[in-house]
Amino acid sequence: MTGVPILIALLAGVAGTLGLLGVAQLASSPNRRVRARLAGTAPAPVFEIPDYNLLRDRRASALGPLDALLRRREWTDQTRIVLDRAGIPLRVGEYVLLRAGAALGGGVLGLILSSIIGVSGIVWVVVPFVSAVASYLPEVYVAWRIRKRSEEIEAQLVQLCDVMAAMVMSGFGYLQALHTTSERILPPLSTEVRRMLDEITLGADVDQALVDLNERLNSPDFDIVATAIAIQRSTGGNLGEILAGVASTIRGRQALKSEVKTLTSQQRMSAMFVAGLPFILVLVLMYILPEPFARLVTQPAGRLMLAVAMVMDAVALIVIRRVSRLDF
Repeated sequence: MTGVPILIALLAGVAGTLGLLGVAQLASSPNRRVRARLAGTAPAPVFEIPDYNLLRDRRASALGPLDALLRRREWTDQTRIVLDRAGIPLRVGEYVLLRAGAALGGGVLGLILSSIIGVSGIVWVVVPFVSAVASYLPEVYVAWRIRKRSEEIEAQLVQLCDVMAAMVMSGFGYLQALHTTSERILPPLSTEVRRMLDEITLGADVDQALVDLNERLNSPDFDIVATAIAIQRSTGGNLGEILAGVASTIRGRQALKSEVKTLTSQQRMSAMFVAGLPFILVLVLMYILPEPFARLVTQPAGRLMLAVAMVMDAVALIVIRRVSRLDF
């Protein structure tokens, strides 16, 4: 491992460069970012059907080569939706640079751990594993942000329905009630409602704006609200009474969800413990007793046993989480 310091310095330099690029993109002035996002919303040619959101930046990155690489790919569109749901103001290109920097930083950390353990050949196992885990951490954070933001939005839906129902029963129109409601509730739901109203102001269809909002939120509870509003708009009826009934339904669903979450808390903690303990235990034992445990990475039989153990650990985690989750 004589070339390890040089490799560590090289990977650290590349990771630092990618990190600086991401920081530079995030630290750009608000006016510049607004102009850049507006520049990415150029209208489609007249011979094409305009299938885009009026306020959505279609560029994958402010860097031309990276934008050309990621443009018009299905993964790019899916990642843009995911970042939108998480409320993270990043383009897909910035997110890719962040994950690449995290992977390189994980490679540096893996080299350092390999040097500390001091077992011959372990670098080819530790470095790819730590690098893969590090590159996956941004995705885990985005998923956590989506879940946290979804919980906050679902907690505000009852207030949204109650305020809208009261406004409609007082004689306000549908859009007037939505505008007033967006001023009385807190983010993140108020931000999403204002975004929908901005789309309508810029000429988007009301029903399509509601569908886009439902897609961004990706909430089963808001899907009930959106369905109720869409049915009332097409068939008529008392929107105030409909929203009051929807609010009652959402309260019942949230109460049941809280009870289930409390009852399955032990199983969810067990899943985290089962998933994390074996990896920590193997690293500790390799450091304390390097001679016998090094056979897990230096001999074919040990590598096979390690691979089987990792697969079984992943299966156990999936099974425990699936059993402790209730879909309704």
